[in-house]
Amino acid sequence: MADPSMDLVSGGSRKRVSKACDYCRRRKIRCGPINAITGKCDNCTKSNMVCTFNHHDELERQRRELEDGKLQENDRKRSKPGIKPVGVSQQHEPTGNPSKVEIKLANLEAQLGTLIKWLAASEMNLPTDDNATPKQTPVVKRKRYTTSLLTRRKIIWLKEKTASVLGKAAVGSGGDANEPLTVMPNNSDASPDMLKTFMPLKNVLLCASKWYIAKMKMLIELPSHVNSVNTSPFPFPSRAECSGVLESFAKVIFKNDFNVMRGEELTLLIDRYFAGGKMSYSELLLLNITLCSSTNYDLQNYQYLTRDTVAPDTEARLSDLQEKTLANSMFYFHKMSLICDGIRSIQALLLLYQHINSEISSELGYNIFCTAVRFAQLIGLNQRESFKNLPYSEAVTRMAVWSRCVSLDAQLCLSFSKQPLLDWNDTDVLTDEFYLEFINEYYIKQDNQTTHSETPQTVSVALNSLLGDFELIYFGLSYYSTKLSKISHMIYSYFFSVGATNGVLFDEMIQRVFEIKRELREWEKSLPYAYSAQSYEQYLAIIRSRESPPSEFELASAAVNILYIHFEHLYLVIMVSLFTCSFLLDNTEAHHLSRFDIADLSDENRSQLLDSTSKILLMWKKVILVPNLLDRIFYTFSTGAFVLLLWSIKHIDNPRIGEHIKLLCDLHESLRGGEALRKLAENIKYNVFMFVYTFLLILCIRCFNKRNLYARVYQFRPSVYESVLSDLGNMVETMKNTSVASLRRHLEQYPPANLDKTNCESFQKRVPRMLNLFNDLEFEDIETLASSMPILLTRTQEQRVGDIGSQENLEKVGSGVPHAGKSKVTVDQSLFPEPAFIGLDSNGLASTPIVPYQDDSIIPPITSDALNFDELFDNMLFDRDFSLPANYMQ
Repeated sequence: MADPSMDLVSGGSRKRVSKACDYCRRRKIRCGPINAITGKCDNCTKSNMVCTFNHHDELERQRRELEDGKLQENDRKRSKPGIKPVGVSQQHEPTGNPSKVEIKLANLEAQLGTLIKWLAASEMNLPTDDNATPKQTPVVKRKRYTTSLLTRRKIIWLKEKTASVLGKAAVGSGGDANEPLTVMPNNSDASPDMLKTFMPLKNVLLCASKWYIAKMKMLIELPSHVNSVNTSPFPFPSRAECSGVLESFAKVIFKNDFNVMRGEELTLLIDRYFAGGKMSYSELLLLNITLCSSTNYDLQNYQYLTRDTVAPDTEARLSDLQEKTLANSMFYFHKMSLICDGIRSIQALLLLYQHINSEISSELGYNIFCTAVRFAQLIGLNQRESFKNLPYSEAVTRMAVWSRCVSLDAQLCLSFSKQPLLDWNDTDVLTDEFYLEFINEYYIKQDNQTTHSETPQTVSVALNSLLGDFELIYFGLSYYSTKLSKISHMIYSYFFSVGATNGVLFDEMIQRVFEIKRELREWEKSLPYAYSAQSYEQYLAIIRSRESPPSEFELASAAVNILYIHFEHLYLVIMVSLFTCSFLLDNTEAHHLSRFDIADLSDENRSQLLDSTSKILLMWKKVILVPNLLDRIFYTFSTGAFVLLLWSIKHIDNPRIGEHIKLLCDLHESLRGGEALRKLAENIKYNVFMFVYTFLLILCIRCFNKRNLYARVYQFRPSVYESVLSDLGNMVETMKNTSVASLRRHLEQYPPANLDKTNCESFQKRVPRMLNLFNDLEFEDIETLASSMPILLTRTQEQRVGDIGSQENLEKVGSGVPHAGKSKVTVDQSLFPEPAFIGLDSNGLASTPIVPYQDDSIIPPITSDALNFDELFDNMLFDRDFSLPANYMQ
């Protein structure tokens, strides 16, 4: 029988490992060779221990040299009291001065002994001698860091912070800390109703969740129901109605070669479709989603439509066209999502993702993007071999598609705190070598005047050589965007992955922070002048002054694409700074043991955080709202806005907070100007963002006026924004009602076979409805969505006795009797959580009276603050779209 202590070698024989590290020796386990990547044996790598294998190897080499007599000298020179060289008997201590090699050997053994002692003590939890222990920080606390900002913990903190600043005037010195927050500011401009509770925020998010449910139900049901009647979901508009829009896309939006879809490809698809040619599902999806997106664009200047320029009859036609083409797109998506038929499938999926992510839900858009990435890897876009011997048009399209996949994956990785879909070890595309080969193959060799000696040898030189051609600006931007994507993956792996803090030393984590910051600084320094934030406008001015300059739309698109990479860069700086601040707060006991200056590091991160958020907000004013670019920047921008708002509320006593609030107020005015755009005015994500932004701004101003000594200098007036808050809340409710009305019309036009229009018994009992998105809807569900009634989400129709979702407990809830089931609801933040009420108080009861929709106007106002926000924000289906990065200010 083979000896288990032997290792297999290439010849088939087994060889015993003659050495082992101290960790393996103490456990009497097989050690094995050193891993070339980790520098440790396999056992030490798995246990994250310090491996001493190389120390023994060095000692063995020194011993062999001494035994061979290579370093033999006379006894007087080799001896010295207190130092006992290896291999010399202690009965015959040598005297004299030791050699340099012996001194080094003795020091190594002394350090190794101390290290072994420290490791043994740490494993057995024994005290060690501080003088003998090496300078090594402890292991950091195990914690999963995420990039969520508007979490339940943050809202609870916000409520407590504002109560501590504003609640004293109402509660008084003898008031109870558990009493409802009632604010009575000193100035006459204040309205105490605004901060009496957080109910306005709860109502808007609840309303947005109902909108989301109605919209999701439409996307699930409409394509299948219509297809059961017709051969296709909805007939495609005539050529006279849609060809102008699609041709405009081909000539303007998709004019540049480095785009997901080239204009020539779209033109050929249009001609083939109206000529009666055979079309695949992917091609039909391309046409429908392009036409759906075009309903937001002005064909005169190719920017977004404004509400003032759209007549009522045109508005109705555009809304109907958008609804039908989106239903067609979802129908074809279900048809082609299983099998990829080439690059067309990925192009269509990326355009569908862009529309869904911008207009409806980031969660649903992420699922579509996952399918696109799977198809891209399936056809080999991540392999250099798939680009060989291709004509320029096909090669640049494949590269543009893969570059977009990599960029979006890096952005979604951090925003969702999820493992990246792409692995850089599984691709050899978009590397420095690949970019250099691509430039030399398709750009440099086409210039007949370029000699072999003038061919660029580095990618930076090659990219600089292309700056003179404005048409290639997007190609260069893709390279620097790819660099940021790699840094994003590093940030996730180092800080936000599941096991990022497992067994990591404190100084090791600080070293990671310095490494990421060094990468970000080097990226910024590597930008050419045409892409830098300081000189890109000068570059575009030079392009504009040429004899045949590009159109103003092309220049504006190029400017926004340049700003996009700077938004992403600042976003990553904010990520690292927020993590560092949160990490230092969680590991305060290790600060004095670190070899780094933690106080300076903390101050530096705070300064970088404020500087980066201010730059993002100032940079937003330079963004020209052009097609296909808004959704890629808005998330990063909103991150900076919310971070600065919460930071200002936390440090409300700081003298500089007035400058930040002034910047936020100026930004609010520019954002309100954006509502004139049809795309934003009818976008519920934008309106909810503006509501939360305005709500936090009002809180911040009131706290500033109450606490800060510079309040009289700035004289901020919160009443200016209270009317805006009311208008935004009404807008969200209007959009929800419109969506529910559309769902009602669909249910009446395509009723399920088992629909009972007269059965409204459960609704008349005034209890929450059991709503399952994968079951057929009933009219009671529509009434529930249209009212302010809480809803109950469930996966099945089965009810458990004693559970909060049981019919008995539902009746108790409706009658105001506490239920006998769970006292506290805990659900995950998945797309379809377990049964849980949307909007519960601390006892599990509905936070608003449950009345029929017809009598909704008589609901009494809420005067108490009984709403438990710890439960509320776990139950919001719409929370994913507003999970913005930050972990500080806990």
